[in-house]
Amino acid sequence: MVEVTSRRQLAAYLRSHRERLTPIDVGLPPGLRRRTPGLRREEVALLSGVSVTWYTWIEQARDIVVSRQVLDSIARALRLEPPERRHLFGLAGEPLPAGGPAGAPSVALQCMVDVLEPYPAYLVSPCWDLLAWNRAKAGLIGDPMKLAETERNTIWIAFTDPAQRHVMVDWRRQALGMLAQYRIDAAQYPNDSRFAALTESLRQASTEFRDWWDHNVITDFQPTRRLFDHPEFGRLTYDYLKLAVVESPELRLITLVPADEATAAAGPALLAGRDAALVT
Repeated sequence: MVEVTSRRQLAAYLRSHRERLTPIDVGLPPGLRRRTPGLRREEVALLSGVSVTWYTWIEQARDIVVSRQVLDSIARALRLEPPERRHLFGLAGEPLPAGGPAGAPSVALQCMVDVLEPYPAYLVSPCWDLLAWNRAKAGLIGDPMKLAETERNTIWIAFTDPAQRHVMVDWRRQALGMLAQYRIDAAQYPNDSRFAALTESLRQASTEFRDWWDHNVITDFQPTRRLFDHPEFGRLTYDYLKLAVVESPELRLITLVPADEATAAAGPALLAGRDAALVT
């Protein structure tokens, strides 16, 4: 249940955005004798597909539960930008929906991934789709561009690519940890179609995923050490770091930091070794 203070903040936030828009901004006729700045409540209700009474109660900070679908509809009706939409969901006490597969990362984010070379680095969406990676990452896992776009997903590769089991040292432990973290992420977006489709595809494609998923294994991400038996460079050991992206909070930047001298020495060679087995 959203606290009284948050409900009042949510009401004020909606009212301020409603008053900034005009009927022309949202494709409605201007009408006559408008006694209130911006849009009327009934106009926002019409645009968002909710009842006038329900929307009025939200702006009155009534003690009601506002669904994610209603929030999303109101955000579209008020033409909220992504940061404004995130704030709306935060005030309502709801995690932000992923909204389907994430788009291409910004140029600045791609540059950040590139400048981390010779350390492998990559950027993932909420449902673990690979959005960007550098040459060192490609040298470690193989070039993701050789995969179909729908298969460029770290957990999908981990559970469906047979090469994983040979290259990832202690594949079972690492894959189980990935699934447990993925389950937490999926719970944050219960209405997101990409998560639902990916989870069902993984259940069909991998016996291990299906069994572990049904046992409700859960764990949070912790900085961890992972070992790889690279087909060309031998044993490589990395410390994994996962970082939030402030400009796009739904994205995560993962960096692999060499944990020993041999792994660090192999870094420059990975930049050219783009045909390794496909592993994450």
